[in-house]
Amino acid sequence: DNIGAARTEGFEADLNWRPEFAAGLTLYANVAYTHARYKEFIDDCYAGQSFALGCNLDEFGDPTIFGSGVKQDQAGHQLKRSPDWVGAGGCIYERDLASNLRGVVNFNASYTDPYQTDLHNSPNGIQDSLWKFDATARLVGGERDDWEVALIGRNLTNEFAVTESSEDFIF
Repeated sequence: DNIGAARTEGFEADLNWRPEFAAGLTLYANVAYTHARYKEFIDDCYAGQSFALGCNLDEFGDPTIFGSGVKQDQAGHQLKRSPDWVGAGGCIYERDLASNLRGVVNFNASYTDPYQTDLHNSPNGIQDSLWKFDATARLVGGERDDWEVALIGRNLTNEFAVTESSEDFIF
């Protein structure tokens, strides 16, 4: 589909802090706000979309009054896969354990606002907001960090996130 026009505005902020009172500790956080909306986008209707729900344009994108719409105007709707708010934060702690042996522990949490996964803006294509948590423990050794053994945990709460859908079918 050809999007006539879209507008994206927002901001990002990052913070990294290594407090003097806790050697080896790094705290970090980031947040981003993105207001991404279609300005001009005449698109096919999603499965089951009624005239009252905006399926009110003919095949050429002109208004129809007989309830036989096949197109919709998505101006003002959120762009696909473009949540308003995302953010993450966590900490890394590093400590020398012995000569040429270092331990590293990392915890991370990330958040994503709801977003649309279906180009046709189906209500069934909305991914709810979600939190994900990760953790890593590593041993790093050698004179130049020649080797590493790591235990890595990603998405520890087993959150399922949809990134692409088409009307009522999820890929």
